[in-house]
Amino acid sequence: MGLPPRFAYLALPALRLELARQRRPSLAGRPVALWEARGNRAVLVACSPEAREAGVAPGMSRPEARALCHPLEILPLDPPAELAALEALAGEALALSPLVSLDVPLGLFVEAASSAHLFGGESGLLAALRTLAAGRGHLARAAVSDGPRLARLVALHRRGEGIVVPPGQGARAVAGLPLPVLGLGDELLRRLGVLGLATLGDLARLPLATLPRRFGDEGVALARLARGDDPFVPPAFVPGGLIAEALELEAPLDTLEPVLFALKRLLDRVELRLRARGAATTRLGVRLGLDDGTAHEAEVPLAYPFRAAGSLLRIARARLQQDQLTAPVVRVAVTVLEEAPLRESSADLFRRGGSHEEGVAELVARLGAALGGDAVFAVQPRDVHRPEEAFEKIPYSLVTRHSGESRNPGSTSVRGTVEPERPLLLLDPPEPASWAGDQLRWRGRSWQVEAFAGPERLQGEWWRPDALDRDYYTLELDEGQRLWLFEDPNGAFHVHGVFE
Repeated sequence: MGLPPRFAYLALPALRLELARQRRPSLAGRPVALWEARGNRAVLVACSPEAREAGVAPGMSRPEARALCHPLEILPLDPPAELAALEALAGEALALSPLVSLDVPLGLFVEAASSAHLFGGESGLLAALRTLAAGRGHLARAAVSDGPRLARLVALHRRGEGIVVPPGQGARAVAGLPLPVLGLGDELLRRLGVLGLATLGDLARLPLATLPRRFGDEGVALARLARGDDPFVPPAFVPGGLIAEALELEAPLDTLEPVLFALKRLLDRVELRLRARGAATTRLGVRLGLDDGTAHEAEVPLAYPFRAAGSLLRIARARLQQDQLTAPVVRVAVTVLEEAPLRESSADLFRRGGSHEEGVAELVARLGAALGGDAVFAVQPRDVHRPEEAFEKIPYSLVTRHSGESRNPGSTSVRGTVEPERPLLLLDPPEPASWAGDQLRWRGRSWQVEAFAGPERLQGEWWRPDALDRDYYTLELDEGQRLWLFEDPNGAFHVHGVFE
C-alpha cells in the first residue's frame, strides 16, 4: 500500500468580509454583516469582529441584528466576487504546486508532495501559501496532512497558522474536533448524538462493519475520514480567460506616482499568475477609475512577451505619463489583453537579469508608449531592386523579426577590396555630389577619398518612367566616413546612404 497523498489547505476564514471591505474601504473598523437568502428569509452568514462585540451573530435576521447594533452595515453576499478572488489566488498558487483546487468559499486545496521540497519542506510551502494570501489582503491559516479533507479540517478548526500533521497522524490531529465540523445533516447528527458520539475520535472508534446498516454509505465515509483515511482527490483548477486584477484605493490620489505604487502591487499579482501559466503578455490594459465616476483607459502594447512586474511597470509608466488625469484616481485595474508563449531566454531560471533582446524590447516599448505606437517600428525587406523601396515598416517585434543581410561580390579599389554593403541610413532624397579621382564634393565642401569599391549596377523596372539604372559605389573618406554613392545615366553622382 502506497503512502497517503499529502495535501495542504489554505483557509481564508474572513474572505467574504475582506472582499466587502476591499470594495468599500470606508467600512474599515466599522461593524459589518453579510446576508444571503434562505428560502423566504434573509439570514446573516458572516459578521465582523466589531459586529460580534455588539452581539450580532450568523443565523440572525437583519431586523434582529439592527436591534442589537444600530450602526451595523448589512450587505448581500457576492458569490461571483468570492469565486473570482479564489480563482485569482489559485492562479498564483499554481506557481507553487502543479495541482490546486478551489473550495468555494473557504479556501484552496494544494497538492504538497511534489513541490514541498522546493520550499525547504512542508512548513516552507505553507509559509509561501500564506504569503500569497497576505499579498491580496487576506488573513490565512494553512495546514498539511494525509489528504485534502483532513488538511481542511485542521486548517479551519485547529489553532495555529501553519500546522504540519506528520504522516500517519491525521486521525490523531482531528480526533478532538466536534462532529458538526463535518457539515452533517441534522438527522445524522442527532442519531450519532443518541449513541453518545460527540467528536471525530468517537466516530473513529465505531466498528466499520456495523456502520453501513446503521448510517449508510455517508456514515462509512465519515468514519473512514475520522480514522485518517482520506482518498478524496479534488478536481484540478485550470486557469482560463483573461487575467485581471483591481484595487480600490483607500483615498483618492491626484498624482501619478502613488497610483503607480498601487499598479505595481497589481502587476506583482499578474506576474505570479502568468508564471503559473508559463506565459507572458504582449498587450496590457490599464484602467483608472476616477473620483467623478468616469474612467481613464490606456492600452500598453509590448514589443516582446513580458511578465516581469518591474518591466511592465516601467513601460506602463511611460504610457501613463503622456495622459492628463481629469480627476483623482479611486480605483486601479489591469488586464492582460493578450498572452503569448514565454521565450526561452525569459524562462531561463538561472539567468540573472534580462537578456539583451529583452532590454532592447523594453526600451522600444517604453519609447512607443511615450511617443506613440507608430513612432517606433522595425523594417522588413521587400524583393525589389530599388534601394529606397526595398523595405517596409512593420510593428517592432523581436518575436517575428527577420535577420540576415544581403551582400554582393566585391571589386578591387585603389587600396584593396571593400565589400559593398547596404547602409543603415538612406538619404531621402539622395543628395547631389561630384566625384573625380580622389576628390569628392558634397554638402558644400571637399572630401578626400581614401578607397572605393564598385561599380555595382542596379537595373530594372523598365515599365516605370523613372526606370532604375544606377552604378553604386562605396567610398571611404579620409575622416573615416563611409558613403554609398551612385551615378545616374546622365553621369551625375548622388550620395544615397551613410554607413554607421
